[in-house]
Amino acid sequence: MKHSLIYLLLLLFSFEDSFCSILESDTVYKRLINMKDDSVKVMKLKYFAGDFIETNPAVAIKIYNDILSISKRIKNKSCESRSLLCFAILYRVKGQHDLARSYDWKALEAAYVSKNNEDIGRVFNNIGNTFYFQNEPDSAVTYYLKSLTFLEKTKNYYPISMVYGNLSMIFNNQHQHSKALQLAKKSLLFINMVKPDMNALGTAYNNCGDAFGGLNQPDSQQYYYRKALNCFNKDNDYTNLTVLYRCMTDVELKRNNFIKAQAFADSSLKYSKVVGNNYEIGYTLIRNCDVALKSNNIKEAEQFISEAKDYIKSDKNWMLHKEWNYQMSNLKRKQNKFDEALAYYDDYLMYRDSTENVETKNRMTQLEEKYQLNKKQNEIIQLLNEKKIQQLTIRQKNVGLYILLGILLSLTTITFLFIKNSRRKQQLAEQQFLQLQQEKELEATKTILKVQEEERGRVAKDLHDGLGGMLSGIKLNLSAMKGNVILQQQDAGLFAKSIEQLDNAISEMRRVAHNMMPESLLKFGLPQAIQDYCESLNESKVIQVTFNNLNLHERLENSVEIVMYRIIQELVNNVIKHAQAQHIFIQLSINEHQLTLTVEDDGKGFDVNNINTLKGFGLTNIQSRVNYLKGKLDIDSSEGKGTSVFIEIPV
Repeated sequence: MKHSLIYLLLLLFSFEDSFCSILESDTVYKRLINMKDDSVKVMKLKYFAGDFIETNPAVAIKIYNDILSISKRIKNKSCESRSLLCFAILYRVKGQHDLARSYDWKALEAAYVSKNNEDIGRVFNNIGNTFYFQNEPDSAVTYYLKSLTFLEKTKNYYPISMVYGNLSMIFNNQHQHSKALQLAKKSLLFINMVKPDMNALGTAYNNCGDAFGGLNQPDSQQYYYRKALNCFNKDNDYTNLTVLYRCMTDVELKRNNFIKAQAFADSSLKYSKVVGNNYEIGYTLIRNCDVALKSNNIKEAEQFISEAKDYIKSDKNWMLHKEWNYQMSNLKRKQNKFDEALAYYDDYLMYRDSTENVETKNRMTQLEEKYQLNKKQNEIIQLLNEKKIQQLTIRQKNVGLYILLGILLSLTTITFLFIKNSRRKQQLAEQQFLQLQQEKELEATKTILKVQEEERGRVAKDLHDGLGGMLSGIKLNLSAMKGNVILQQQDAGLFAKSIEQLDNAISEMRRVAHNMMPESLLKFGLPQAIQDYCESLNESKVIQVTFNNLNLHERLENSVEIVMYRIIQELVNNVIKHAQAQHIFIQLSINEHQLTLTVEDDGKGFDVNNINTLKGFGLTNIQSRVNYLKGKLDIDSSEGKGTSVFIEIPV
């Protein structure tokens, strides 16, 4: 389940007029707006705005503008940061991510000026949420960890609980269920240390249930789901109730308890229609169709899936269309309409492949996005330092107007020493912060690379053992039919061509599975895997690749071999796509201190001085993997003279 922040503001921005008349007639607003401008007034107006978030978001925006104006008048940067953060959340939910991020950075700048660790932590958490909603979990983890760095310095356990809950959901989605359960329990521990908040407490219970589900412990899963159900009922949180009942439906389906599954599915559908969100209604109807099919209630299943089409037809979420086509295929198969079932299954595969392509593109761009965000953060810190220096200079000039020259010289000396000492302390603090930041980013990178390789291995195995077996079985059946069926000459030719195309599909599937996780890499090590990869390229006659292995005869650590293999794949793909080369030379050597990789080509080359402007070369991805191995990357190239890449990895 996605965390409650998604659902808190799902109904925003549906009303854009009449907010002035509403506020003018509200006596509470009149009383609050006439209060003295201070932080208490800001806090009360912020809580008051919360009453309009779902009913009339335009009113909430008007009040947030009032709060921002008051914060600037009283020069309270903490209040200013929190009001800007409210705008960032609102525009992110509206889908205007660029505008939302601009408010995030304004909020972060104000938070740094106020030196408020909680404000800084909350902004980093919101940046992480933006990445999470855009399906970029590794970037989300990076900013959640930054958030914890500041929040853990405070005594406010509520936002700490929320961040741990967010991390739990990401690790659960990445199938690291034990880690997800550990984080969910941390979230539950912190939320129980503050005044109970039914929505937050329900979310923590729900995260525990999700983790137990991933660990295949349905009794514990339903136990925590029931606790979450009690909290969401008390909070009248219909959106979370919709999703929670849907999850409880899935648990009972796995137990083959169709009566309970149907009851939970009915509840989920009821609450989804109360919320009125087309995505939730469509997805819930699809799940109800699944329950009806597994209960052999074909007529009811047909009604559910037909109704779902009306809600998802204008939705651009490919995941929703994928699930709808999958259930339609199951329905047609139950009705013995196998041609239609196959057609819907083809559409399901198309949407599934499209979804995976989008996720792959997101992973390729997320490191560049992270670089830009870090660059922006450094610019904010630099701007703040410049403001401090400017203020100090003005103060010194004012002092110089009222004191004697001798006293001025003494104060100037003292001021110089003070600034020098302060800068030394500031530099030390910044170095410690950057070191901690780099450690956490490296840890996040390790986690992401591990998850990616595990997923590659799982998908490769599923392709080879699952889909490969199915295709081979189909081929055998068709071959057996060929000898038992008398076909006309034209049909016999089409039949033989179909078997040939099936052979090509099997070969292509095996090639894809091999590229995702080469079997030779796992069994025989890095040199053999590279040799096989080069031979496959040479057979394709796209380019001529030569591999030379110097002294590497022992196996390396599994993680090192996998990452080095991915680096070589990325470099070779870059040459094929961009270099217009005819030959590639790959050399791998090792001594007692380091592993050295050399990749050279005779292509058109490029100007290394403009390397940061190159798009689509995957260099950021390669540099990230080299950093993960604590290695060094050097690129030597010039236009018309080819390219040489040197990588040194300590062993």
